Amino acid sequence: MILLTLFFCLLSLSLSSIGIKKQSLRDKNVDKIKRIFKYPDYEKFVLELGNGMPEFIAAIRFLVKEKNIKVNSSFEVEARKLKPTQNEIDISKSVFFCLGKDEAATKLILECKKPLQILQQKIVTSNNGQYIIDGHHRWAQVLVCNPKCIMDAVDLPDIRDPFKALKLTQLAIAASKKKQEKKWFPPAKKWFLPAKKDFNELPSNEVGRGLTYKNVAKEELWGTFNLMKITKEDFKTYFTKTILNKVLKVFREYLPHLKTKDDVFDYLWENIQNLQKNNSPIQNAPSRRLMPQTDATEDWENNIPLLR
Repeated sequence: MILLTLFFCLLSLSLSSIGIKKQSLRDKNVDKIKRIFKYPDYEKFVLELGNGMPEFIAAIRFLVKEKNIKVNSSFEVEARKLKPTQNEIDISKSVFFCLGKDEAATKLILECKKPLQILQQKIVTSNNGQYIIDGHHRWAQVLVCNPKCIMDAVDLPDIRDPFKALKLTQLAIAASKKKQEKKWFPPAKKWFLPAKKDFNELPSNEVGRGLTYKNVAKEELWGTFNLMKITKEDFKTYFTKTILNKVLKVFREYLPHLKTKDDVFDYLWENIQNLQKNNSPIQNAPSRRLMPQTDATEDWENNIPLLR
């Protein structure tokens, strides 16, 4: 009986020691997260966050339990009033879908039954709809095809600093991942050097004039351009190769003053010029590969820690 009692005492002490060690490790990770969150360099923040996974997840969840930030899950914002937080918009992942994909996407945007969702997903904004945090390509196709359209968003109203909003969203994504998803966060080297073979992951220095990739569905080669910097000449080339007759018909149906193909081009080019002039990215905006991706993460908006 004495031996049995001694055994349970030792077991209790051992479990208590393990619990203390886990708490100590969590507290250390909490301190690390608070430290890297203050980095002015967003790229450095993403790199260290990635290197600390998955150990950081418990610490982030602990911070969320302490206090999380205010979120407006039903926010309506006019497309032309938003400011992007990434420095590149791949035309093949944005405008292509309302020019050369099919007429359904074009109808959806031109009808714009507010608030509009593309692919049944809300964009993410901050500071009462001033900055786009996630959903840049969906936003860009709407802005170019129908700039007055009202979009459906999840907004972080109290976060005025766009870089803080980006960081907090990254942390929320981490906290929302399931325990079994141990490799959810790409290793740093893979994160910063996407595979060139995959045309869906174009490194930022390759998004520009002259690069082509194979469109597997159509077995054709297309050029890809950064919508933020595309020239009229390059857009004319892209437009001519991409626009479908059935899509032209939709433009004429919803915008009767666009009577010819050239009219549609002029309309779209004017909207692109306005984007480049009035919706330029924030200063020191990161590239797409550093941006948070919320679309595959459930309940992320309820897991945003309150950090300053």
